[in-house]
Amino acid sequence: MRSSRHIRTTRFSPTGFRRTVAYIKFSPILMTSIITLPHEIQQQIFDYYRGDARTLKLLSLTCRCFLPICQSLLFSEIVLFPPSNHKGVRTGPRFQVLLELSPHIARYVRTLEIVDTVVSDASLSVHSDESLENCLPELRCLRALVVRMQTIMVDRARWVSLSRGLLLAALLVTLDLPTLEFLDISSLPLALVNYCHPNLKHLAFELGEKETLQTMVPFDSDAKVVLESLEVQIKFRRFVGGHSYLRDSLGNRVDITKLKRLYFIGGYASEMMGHLTFWSIVLSHSGSLIIPGV
Repeated sequence: MRSSRHIRTTRFSPTGFRRTVAYIKFSPILMTSIITLPHEIQQQIFDYYRGDARTLKLLSLTCRCFLPICQSLLFSEIVLFPPSNHKGVRTGPRFQVLLELSPHIARYVRTLEIVDTVVSDASLSVHSDESLENCLPELRCLRALVVRMQTIMVDRARWVSLSRGLLLAALLVTLDLPTLEFLDISSLPLALVNYCHPNLKHLAFELGEKETLQTMVPFDSDAKVVLESLEVQIKFRRFVGGHSYLRDSLGNRVDITKLKRLYFIGGYASEMMGHLTFWSIVLSHSGSLIIPGV
């Protein structure tokens, strides 16, 4: 039996070419040294391999005590695609099976991104089965939620199908998680922000003429959501009113008086009216915004 294990690590150079960095040799003495280190130090060491799934899988097989750290890095970010975007694989059901076989994986998931773009067959969308509504309630440590769907104005049927049954209820429960700090609902009704926990710090949404959200669960919280960061996508030409329009669109529950970072995205934002609107909002928050280099 070999007394040491070798793991080949690779990285990508700035030019994009793959190169071998080193062979990591884990001798019995080195293994013992790593095992006896505090958990925080082990986490920092293994965090170097974040995003390197192959190396993390090999490390998890090297020693059983490495498995929790490697799994926490491997499953910290989950992206669900429709089959048309992921070689015909239904990522939602696969994720559900993973959580059923290994329930502890759910506590490692920090970011969930749902990419539900246009597909030729609506039955193949991410939310067409029950996997998403079954998975969402299990993710109790989620910090970031990103939902990218076909816009409601173009495909109202997509939102109607999503808001039926238990999926909307599961989504509302997720929005109320105290751990959730980052939310991107650019393609969903802005009214969903009313169900967010006050701990939410960053919000990205699409500012446009959308339909009113018909909720399934009554909204009964008066706690303010005090945002530190806001990203606004402008999807229509007649974006007038500046700060007052933005404030009215967000509603009374969202406080934007303490914004530190403000982003505007969209072709119409670059037009003259977009510039005037942008500066009216910037001036309204000049006391709290962080200006680089100042």
